[in-house]
Amino acid sequence: MPTPKQSAKVYFLSLVCAASFAQQPSGPTVNNVLNAASFAAGQPAVAGSLSSVFGAGLATSTVSASQIPLPTSLGGVSVTFNGVLAPLLYVSPAQINLQVPWNVLPAGTLSGTAQMVVTNAGGSSRPFSVAIGASAPGIFSLQSGTGNAIAINPDGSLAGPEGSIGGFPLKPASGGGVLVIYATGLGAVDSAIGNGQNSSDKLRRTTATPNVLIGSRPAQVLFSGLTPQFTGVYQINVLIPESADPGSTIPLQIQMGGTTSTDLVTIAIRFPIFGEKNAPVISTPDPVKRLTLNLKPQALPSGAQASFPAYDGDPFYVSLPVQQQQTVSSKDVFEQVILPVVTAMGFERGRSALASPPQDGIPQPVANFNGAVQSVLFEYQNTPQLNRPNTRSMLDAFATGSASAAVNTALLTSEGMSFSQFVAGIQRLEIQYPFQQVDNSQSPSSPVPIEHTLVYASRWEGQGITTVYGALLSRYNIANKVTISIAKALGPAAEALAQVNGISRVIECDKPEDGPYLILLQYGTDAAGITQLRYTYRMILQAVAYGVQGRFILWMDANTGAILKLIPLFDVVSANGAVYNRDPGVGTTTSSFAVDASVAGQYTLKLAGVVNRVASTPWM
Repeated sequence: MPTPKQSAKVYFLSLVCAASFAQQPSGPTVNNVLNAASFAAGQPAVAGSLSSVFGAGLATSTVSASQIPLPTSLGGVSVTFNGVLAPLLYVSPAQINLQVPWNVLPAGTLSGTAQMVVTNAGGSSRPFSVAIGASAPGIFSLQSGTGNAIAINPDGSLAGPEGSIGGFPLKPASGGGVLVIYATGLGAVDSAIGNGQNSSDKLRRTTATPNVLIGSRPAQVLFSGLTPQFTGVYQINVLIPESADPGSTIPLQIQMGGTTSTDLVTIAIRFPIFGEKNAPVISTPDPVKRLTLNLKPQALPSGAQASFPAYDGDPFYVSLPVQQQQTVSSKDVFEQVILPVVTAMGFERGRSALASPPQDGIPQPVANFNGAVQSVLFEYQNTPQLNRPNTRSMLDAFATGSASAAVNTALLTSEGMSFSQFVAGIQRLEIQYPFQQVDNSQSPSSPVPIEHTLVYASRWEGQGITTVYGALLSRYNIANKVTISIAKALGPAAEALAQVNGISRVIECDKPEDGPYLILLQYGTDAAGITQLRYTYRMILQAVAYGVQGRFILWMDANTGAILKLIPLFDVVSANGAVYNRDPGVGTTTSSFAVDASVAGQYTLKLAGVVNRVASTPWM
């Protein structure tokens, strides 16, 4: 099951711990109870979901819960629904955020009325009648019921207009991509859970599947259930329609039980643009059904923490305790880490289905500390107002490689490490061990990689494996055979590309810019939910689309010669922006980076001589 990056938690803390209002006299008075995500009036509260209570004198101070399960008494305040204590997230004089108890109504009763009472040191409120419904969906957003939704892209960014909020990145979602939406009010789940608890112990799906609209178009729901981290919060994983309209404020709505959430909550969506028109794109079929996995959490290595896949082929993530270890072979990584992890994830295809990386792993690019120092010195030389005595001392230490006691003290205070530790951390070497899933049914001596399946194990130099992540397929069928040889793949691929709507000409060449590679492409599922794989040749060709020449990566059926998948790349990459200096009072300066020519459709952005980072890998 996809799980957002840890930084996404900041949004929920700020949402459920909303700013308090002005202090009110003692003696609680309740004015309203609303959905904690949408603040929508006229909707019922829902058992197990989050609600916000508004009134006066609700509490004498502002207090937020800091534990799971959530407490039923917080800052001297308690709340009951039909006599059942409600778990509390946040209390303040004018607002309380809480979870409506799962057992607010008798077992088997989906709707009714509850009498809510707020009690504090000043006494108890009058009973406040609260309608209880089976569902009343609300999507969390940055402004509670309006604005950008808390909807997370696969890379952990928020699906909003390009930029950032509070240091958290925003990036438009992509048509055909996966989006994780956070909501409340989705109702009953398929497995009992205690009041105030999160769902970190197991996967819990909603008993009814919501409909999700992106703009006016329905999105395929891949998962709907409780999120593992947060009490009373649901997540819906959806596949954004390829036909979704692009824009910076596309309405995102949930329909459930006759209720549709507000269209004032939005996301941003982008498409690849070639000139003035959308570049031609061919996508693989959506799954007809998804298969669940036989997860085995007990197989995880000791001390491991994991985010499990919801369905076969979904991504997973595992973190492992840090252990000092100088050398680690790929064989040891497989036996001691990969095998237990993939077993826990329900992978059933055995050892031979994973190809081993080099014996010592693959070292990743390392930052050049001296180059970074020169870059910082250049910045300060060009902005004299940044220079102060303490700043000069720090820069001198960086430039000479020798730090005074004062500099060491400053770094220990601000960074928690000495100067030498600070330098070592920047120049630290990461080593990765990629294990590609392969199929050897065609030829045991020439296994064929399965696209979008891979397990990465990662460690820092001097340590054992600390991170494992990836995606695997346990059950699949191969739906075609290889009848076109790799030597003859270019001709039919060029002919098929020329027939694509929007392509006016394919640039002639003796060989593709990259490829061809024989791979197995995931191509939808059968009625039972088993993934269908097709042998394809993946390659990059140049073509002219809407008057603009550019690169396209394509997947051609190795049997029929038809293009099964097509993604446009770009021949030229450019970017510009502002560099924000360390002193916010100084303003901005401009800087630049070098962009090398692409290699296999992949660009590397460089701050010359300092650090290299992969910018985009289209097919991984």
